[in-house]
Order: sequence, then structure tokens, then C-alpha cells
Amino acid sequence: ARFSMDDNGGEAGPSATEIVDYARYIGMDPIGDVNLLWIAEEALCASLPEGWTEHTDAAGNAFYYNAGSGVSSWEHPLDEYYRSLFLKLKKILIDNRAASKVNESA
Repeated sequence: ARFSMDDNGGEAGPSATEIVDYARYIGMDPIGDVNLLWIAEEALCASLPEGWTEHTDAAGNAFYYNAGSGVSSWEHPLDEYYRSLFLKLKKILIDNRAASKVNESA
């Protein structure tokens, strides 16, 4: 999970600001794509995939490491999955809207 802790050190869930910031990071328009913001929230709550661990470099930047493959990445291993999910669902919504307009004018 990639969000702030509550005052007691427990996970409070992502804040609205964290959700909006992550939504922008994966290419969403938080207003235009408001019906898809659940993807950003789910991404922020997702655990690392098996084999991945989170680390911090000397400058305090988070990075991810997979001991099995020896791969390290600045990007969370699931970011691309959630970016692709957003783009796929957005395309479906756009296609459905276009189909509705065609049907309405027929």
C-alpha cells in the first residue's frame, strides 16, 4: 500500500489528494474521469506482487526490487497494470458513448 499512515501509525487509506495525484500520474483527468477514480484508489491500496520489496535510496526515494529476477524499478511494479486498466476502461466508455450517439440518431 502506498499512502499515508493515520496518527496512530495505522493505515488510514489513501487521502483524496493522494488518489487525485496518483490518478494524474497514470494519465487520468480527475474531473473528466471521475467515474474511474476507483482505479487509482485500488492501485494505492494494492500490495506489492510476490517477490517484490520496497526500498529507499540515500536521497529518500522509494524504489522496488525483485530478488528473483534481480530487477529494480523506480516505478511500482503494478503502475503499468493500473495505467493499462484505466486506458482500456476509458476506451470502452468512449466507444459505448459513441455507439449510444449513433443509436440515438438512427
